[in-house]
Amino acid sequence: MPEGVLFQNSNAFVSVKRDLLDDFNLECVLSLPSGVFLPYSAVKTNVLFFSKGLRSIIDEKTKDVYYYELIPPYKLTKNKPLEYVHFDEFLKCYKDRKITANSYLVSLEELKNRNYDLSAKNPNVKEEKSLREVEEILEELKQNQEKAKELFADILKTIK
Repeated sequence: MPEGVLFQNSNAFVSVKRDLLDDFNLECVLSLPSGVFLPYSAVKTNVLFFSKGLRSIIDEKTKDVYYYELIPPYKLTKNKPLEYVHFDEFLKCYKDRKITANSYLVSLEELKNRNYDLSAKNPNVKEEKSLREVEEILEELKQNQEKAKELFADILKTIK
């Protein structure tokens, strides 16, 4: 399934995703990198693993979803496709739902709070924001102000 379908939040998409979580047991979302289907499509894709809950016999509904983000060691191209060996860690982790740097669990409650956004948002990957020092910012502002004064003086000379 294309990744865009998983995070769409229009009423129709949310309704379908709610039904999938309520009527089936969504066991796993395997997040594949973009380029898996090159040369036909570069879209990031996900594989969803379900089991049908037989409500009358077994009450098997989605309680939480196991996510695994497959990250190959190189950028996928037409000539460098995804290989079976890239699935080794996933296959070892999937059955026991082992938590790794590339895998995590998301509760049904959290998915509901996210308006049924099923896209992979790995909590193990922290966005690093490098903050500049105040002195560095002030120095840059000072240099920009001096440059602006010079340009302004040049414009005045040109006008006169």
